[in-house]
Formats: sequence, structure tokens, C-alpha cells
Amino acid sequence: MLRIIWGRAGAGKTGVVLSELQERVAARRGGGFLIVPEQYSHEAERELAMRCGDTASLYAEVLSFTRLAHRVALETGQSARTYLDAGGRLLQLALALEQVWPSLRVYGAARSSPELMGKLLSALSELRFGGADSAAIRAAAEKARGSLADKLSDLALLREALDAMESVTGADPASRLEVLISQIPRSRMLAGAGVYLDGFTDFTAQERAVVRALWQVCDVTVCLTCDGLSDGSEVFSAARRTAARFRADAAADGAEVQVIRVPSPGEGGVMDALEAHLFGWTEEVFDAGGAVRLVSAPGLQAECELAAAEALRLAREEGCRWRDIAVAVRGFE
Repeated sequence: MLRIIWGRAGAGKTGVVLSELQERVAARRGGGFLIVPEQYSHEAERELAMRCGDTASLYAEVLSFTRLAHRVALETGQSARTYLDAGGRLLQLALALEQVWPSLRVYGAARSSPELMGKLLSALSELRFGGADSAAIRAAAEKARGSLADKLSDLALLREALDAMESVTGADPASRLEVLISQIPRSRMLAGAGVYLDGFTDFTAQERAVVRALWQVCDVTVCLTCDGLSDGSEVFSAARRTAARFRADAAADGAEVQVIRVPSPGEGGVMDALEAHLFGWTEEVFDAGGAVRLVSAPGLQAECELAAAEALRLAREEGCRWRDIAVAVRGFE
């Protein structure tokens, strides 16, 4: 089953997820997994522990996509697969270039250019993240014209050479999620589990494929920050596209889909009006009630001093933490 929880930032989507995980912990029912971006994992673990208590780790766990792949590989007996680091990938590409360079149309000069090899690796990784294998790249090359066709043909040739070398030299780290997709149906850890995805604005093609494989074996909840699933601000277009893709894929798989909207507290207030007209003009007038202040200063230094003084006041007098205070500027230069 797929469930999409959407709402504005601060509406309480994460609170809904943590409450359900808390119920799992209280009922001593395991199989609760919260998947978040890597950089948010520590904060999510702290929040889960604060909400669920000391026994949280027995029944619920915070993971990233990479850590989920590692856990499932350990469970299914595929953890012996060797992945190369950045230096190993560069050497692997150098070997591939030596093998196929007579057939290359554009990138043959990369053999003697480490800088160009680095860019080639980035391009090949992006194609893998996008779910394009060598056959898809070659098909795109046949449809393209001119230099683009030559570049895509070279990339397809290099991808084939790299794939052929993986069993000897080691695998591309970007292929972890591809392996995970094939292992999910055999995972007892995920069978019947409750998987929650929070903190993402968009997903790569690889990550979407992982989520699609997950809802075949367990209940999946995806939290998305947006102002509407059908229309709304352009700022949230990525989240709307993600929701549309997931719903279309779930419909194709015959999976049940639930959509839940979490309304923002104080919805329709002055901050919503400020957000709606921040980059445009309006003749409407709103009473901010002290929530917004417009201040003029004689120069940039005075503006900075004012911001610093206000931050100190909030920390000293109102108990704010530094992480609760944001300074938005045009440029830090």
C-alpha cells in the first residue's frame, strides 16, 4: 500500500509519522523504518528517541537509502559485494578507456586527462541514478543527432565496458540501489513492515524504483511538502511531480493509494499571504500583528549588526536556539 501525506512546511507531517512509530514501539511491534536523507539521519534519530523513549531502537529504526541497502544486503547474504571508492572508480574508468578508446568518437582524449575522466564518471553516475543502462543510452544515441549522438554512443560503450569489469575490479557504488531493488522481495525484515519516507523534496529514478519495490511487500508512507497536489506555487512543482509519478506507478501495480492532507496551524493567516505575494505585487493589505517588521538601515554593516543583535536578543531573552534562527541574504559576499 502507498500512502501520501502532504502539507505545508511545519504542518505536522513528521509528527504524524513519529506518532505512528510511537504506537509501534508502545505495542512492541517491530518493522518500523523511517527513511530520511543522509544529512538528516542524526536529527531524525534524536527526534525518534525523544518521542519513543529508550526502547525505540528495538522496534523502529532510522535509515537512509544507502543504509537500507546495506541492511538488506546483510540479511539476504549479498554483503560480500565489493564497491569501489572514488580512486578505484577512476582507475576502473582508465582501464575501460584503454580497452575501448579506438571506438570512441569524442572522449578518446580522456585517456590522458584526469579532469575529463572525472567529468565522465560524474556523467555516468548521473545516468545510473536516472535509471539509464547501456541499452537505454545507446537507444538515445540512435535517436539523437550530431555531437550529442556521438557523446551518448561513447557513454554507452564506456558503461558496457565498466559493467563487464565489475566482477573483477569491483562494483560502482551508485549501483547499490539497483541491487537493493532485486533483494527487497526476498527480505523478511521488510515483509509487512511500515516504511516512512520523510524529508525528501524529490527522488531519483533509482530511489523511485526502490519505493515502488517496497510497496509491493509492505506499507509505504511518503511525506511531501507542497501546497496542493494538482496545482499551486511553482516552488513545490518537484513535490507535485513526485506525487503524480508515485500515484501513476501505484495504479499500474494495482496498489492501494491513500492521500492525506495535513492542514497548517493558523492556515490562511498573514504568513500565508506573505508567502503568496513575496515575489509579486498585490493591492491587498494585511495586518501582520507584529509577525513581520520592515526595517531600513543606512548600510550593509548596519543591517548585519541589527541582525546579529536581534539573534542575540532571541537567544538570551526568549530562549531560542541558534538552529531556530535563520538569516536570509542575497549573497554572503
